[in-house]
Amino acid sequence: MKKLLCLLVALMMCAISILAAGCNITATQDPNTVIASIGERELTLGVYEQTFEMYANMYSVYYSQNVYSDKATLEAFQETIFDMMVGTICALHMGDELNLFDYTEEQTAELQSRIDEELISLVEYHEQSAIQEFDSLGEDYTDEQLSARVEELIAEEGAHFLGEGCTRQEYETYLTDMIIENYQLELVEAAVLKDVTVDDAIMHEEYDLMVAADKETYEDDPGSYKDDAEYFEAYPDSGYRPYYTPEGYFRIMHIFTTAESAIDTEYTELEARLSEIKSEYGELALSDAINETSENAEALALLLDEYEDVKHDMDRIYSAHFGDALDKIEEAYEKLERGVAFEEVLSEYTEDADFVNTEYFMEHGMLISSYESYTDWSDLIKEEFSKLSIGEYSEIFSDSTGYHIIYYLEDVSEGPVSYDAVKDELYASLLESIKSDEWDALIEEWLNSSDLNADIESVRHVGADKLPDEVE
Repeated sequence: MKKLLCLLVALMMCAISILAAGCNITATQDPNTVIASIGERELTLGVYEQTFEMYANMYSVYYSQNVYSDKATLEAFQETIFDMMVGTICALHMGDELNLFDYTEEQTAELQSRIDEELISLVEYHEQSAIQEFDSLGEDYTDEQLSARVEELIAEEGAHFLGEGCTRQEYETYLTDMIIENYQLELVEAAVLKDVTVDDAIMHEEYDLMVAADKETYEDDPGSYKDDAEYFEAYPDSGYRPYYTPEGYFRIMHIFTTAESAIDTEYTELEARLSEIKSEYGELALSDAINETSENAEALALLLDEYEDVKHDMDRIYSAHFGDALDKIEEAYEKLERGVAFEEVLSEYTEDADFVNTEYFMEHGMLISSYESYTDWSDLIKEEFSKLSIGEYSEIFSDSTGYHIIYYLEDVSEGPVSYDAVKDELYASLLESIKSDEWDALIEEWLNSSDLNADIESVRHVGADKLPDEVE
C-alpha cells in the first residue's frame, strides 16, 4: 500500500496553500499546527487531515478497504500518509537546496502548457457531460445555461476531492498547484538520479530471465502467445512484448467485406432452425441405422425437404443483405488476379477492424495457428488457411459475417526474440525500475535526516473518532 500511495502522491496530494485556506477543514486541533518541517518546507495538520480523508475515501470507494476497521489498521494508514507527505516536503526541500525551481524560459513554457492543458481538458470533459445531460432530457439550452452547468459540475468534482464548500476557482487553483508540485518533483528526481544507469551484465541477465519465463509460459499455453504478441504489436507503448515465440505460428493478411447493418432477424431464426433440422435428422438417421430399419424414412425425407427450403431462404436473404459486400470483394479479387500486390488491395478494400485500426497489422499481417486463443480466427478461416502455401491467397469465401480473402504471408520462426531487438526497451524498463528503487531509498534517507522535524504522534487523533467503539 505504501508503494501505491507514493506513486499517487504526485496526482492527488493537496497543495498546502489552497487546502489550508480554501475548503472545509475538520481538524480537532489548530489546522495551522506544523507537524513536520525541513528548511522552509512545512506540513500542517490541516493539510494532513484533508489528505488523509481524501485517501481514506478513495480506498473505501475504489478498493473497498476500510482504514477505520481497527486501531492497528488506522495507525498503519496514518503512518503511510504521513511518510508520503513528509517525503514530499523533503524532496521539495532538496529542490530548494539545488536551486531547481528557478525555471528557465523553456521550463516555464512547459509548465504553463501543462497547466493550460489540464484546465482546458477539465472544462471540455464537463462540457460534454453537461451536453449529454441536456440531450438525455430532451431540453434545449443556451450558452449561458451550459456554462452554468459546467461551473456546477467542476465544483462538484472539487467537492469530491477537497470537501464540501470548494468553489470552481478553488479547485482550479488546487489543480494548478498540484501540477506545479508534480513538475517540481520531476525536476528533483531527474536531478538526483541523473547518474543512474544500467549495467550491461544486468541487461543480459534480465533478458535471459524474460526469455526463460516466456518460453515456459508459451510451451504450457501456446495459444496465449497470439493474444500477448498482437496486444504488444497494437499497443507498443504498453511496455511488454513476448520474449519467446512457440512453434506453429504463421502470419496472414485478411481482406474482409461486410454489410453496413446487422442482418435481418429472419436470417438468424432460419439459421437456428437449420441447426435444429440437422440435429433431428441425425438422431432419426442414427436410430434407423442402429435398428437396421427404415421406419424414419418419411420423416427424414420431410426434414431434407425442409432443409432445402430453409437453406434457399437463407441464401436469398444473405445475397440481398451482403450484395454490396460481394461486389466489393469481387472487385478486390479481380485486382489480385491482375497482379496488384495483396498489401495494396488490402489497404484499399478490407473492412477488418483489426487491420484498419492497426498499422502494424496492415504491414506485417496477423498471427494464426492451430492453437486456440482468446482473439482467435474462426474455424472456417483456419480451414481455408490450411489449403494455402506461402505467397498464395484464397478464393473468395463467406460466412455469416461477410466475405473473405486470406493471404499466407510467412512463417514465424520459433525461438527467443534477439537481444538487439529488445535492448533499448529493456534498458528503458530496467532504468525506470532502478530509478524507482533509488528514489524510494532517497526518500527513506531523507525521512531519517537530522534536519527533519516530524512528529507522527501529532496525527494519532486523525480518524480515531471513526473507529468502532470497542476499539477506541
